[in-house]
Amino acid sequence: MQQNPFYYQVKMHCREVPYAVEKQKIRELFHYHKGRYGYRRITLALRNEGYPLNHKTVRKLMREEQLASNLRCKKYQSYR
Repeated sequence: MQQNPFYYQVKMHCREVPYAVEKQKIRELFHYHKGRYGYRRITLALRNEGYPLNHKTVRKLMREEQLASNLRCKKYQSYR
């Protein structure tokens, strides 16, 4: 076996997962608010707690974790 692929695999195995802490915090906020928060409100909540993440990054991480907010249906108003 050649050296290059072997050491590449060892290096990749020891590497830590990117955004691991942020993913955990996003999951906590999402479940705390019962799935009502989308990526925009999660981004604002994270910034208030000291995690300066871009909204595109939050959206990507939520998609990876399969977190989607519940859509609220508007009530029917017949008098209009």
